[in-house]
Amino acid sequence: MRIHKKTRPATVTKEQAIANEHQWLTIDGVTCSFPIVKMATLNISLPAPMESFVRAQCEREYGNVSEYFRSLVREKMRQEIDADLRFLDSTRSGAAAGPSAEDEEEVLALQKRVRKDLARARRP
Repeated sequence: MRIHKKTRPATVTKEQAIANEHQWLTIDGVTCSFPIVKMATLNISLPAPMESFVRAQCEREYGNVSEYFRSLVREKMRQEIDADLRFLDSTRSGAAAGPSAEDEEEVLALQKRVRKDLARARRP
């Protein structure tokens, strides 16, 4: 968030603010610029019991159905990121940095064999 100490001129129109993809808010002479987040619309179908459950959740904890589903998606995204981080941590432990001496020997032996086979194939 960028905070501007000077006030924004009153002549800036809503269209100009949208063109800049920022929304302006002035509080006590301090103007803040917030990027405008473009939303997409999704339509979903739910059986009646699930619809009742969602509406009840919205009345208790959320302002509307969209906020409820955004919360669910954010939580799922956090879970996937956490799972990815756990996987990365699990692969780090015990794994040696770079190839082992055995791996290097295997690659060199394979390289020699391939070169020998190529040399034989080139002979008349």
